[in-house]
Amino acid sequence: MKFDRLFWGMLFAFIGLLILGSNLHWWSSDSIQYLWHLWPLLLIILGVRLIFGDGMIVVFILFLSALVSLAYVTDFQDIRQSIQSISKREIASDNSEKISDLLRRNNETEAIYNLNLGALKLKISDLPPYTSNLYETDHRLYYPLETKQTGNDSRKEITFKEKATRLYLGQKSQDRYFNLFLAPDVDTVLNLNIGASSLTLDLEKLKINNLYLNTGATEGEIKFGSLASSVKAEINTGASKYSLKVPKDTGVKIETSGALVTNNFSSQGLIKNDEVFKSDNYDSAGNKIDFKIKAGVSTINLEHY
Repeated sequence: MKFDRLFWGMLFAFIGLLILGSNLHWWSSDSIQYLWHLWPLLLIILGVRLIFGDGMIVVFILFLSALVSLAYVTDFQDIRQSIQSISKREIASDNSEKISDLLRRNNETEAIYNLNLGALKLKISDLPPYTSNLYETDHRLYYPLETKQTGNDSRKEITFKEKATRLYLGQKSQDRYFNLFLAPDVDTVLNLNIGASSLTLDLEKLKINNLYLNTGATEGEIKFGSLASSVKAEINTGASKYSLKVPKDTGVKIETSGALVTNNFSSQGLIKNDEVFKSDNYDSAGNKIDFKIKAGVSTINLEHY
């Protein structure tokens, strides 16, 4: 009976911790998929119990836990040493490709970018107008980065996804970053699914039509421009602090939901009706931004420039 309570209690607690960590973006969901490969450990634990009884099984579980933890900690040193092979600027000084995660531009007029990454520092800004690339990236990640490109000459969809090969418990989000540089004159959609993050999106010189942002706890700044006449921005975030910067002549509408979200929208001239804030020039403005924000305990401020 003592073994049953210990075994099932530890198993349920471990599974709950994994799901909670994934929901809060403490680690990638791919890491959970990797841990499935360790399921034979359950058979080993049950076998040891049948051979040695309940007394020995406690010692064995503690020994096995220490052994697995030591293996991950030791391997973490190898990850530190291998970062240089992943952290490379994807374009050389002579404008030649160094790795495959760079896309030369053809006749694209529309681009969709999907980012599925863990906790890190994320920056997005524009490429110089004289470059011939649709995008460039500069990143430092612990997991291999998979890049998938679909579409045709006029429309491209690019997906960046970290592929977790194992779970690194020593990983620190402040050591990881992903910088994305985009062509400024292309209709652009951003789908960003990232973990707890530090976020800087300088979109002033980009033609952003849609922004979908799903993050964990985040401190971020998003600066919008006026190249697109209508922008849809949906933000779903945990406990966070955001600064939203918009051009002063842009019409703004913000719909909020969530618990204990503080903001300065009224002091910025927005008029509140139920849970919707709207600028007085929204209906007549040539450029509009519509926000839908769902957040935990957060502070979200609006700034005109």
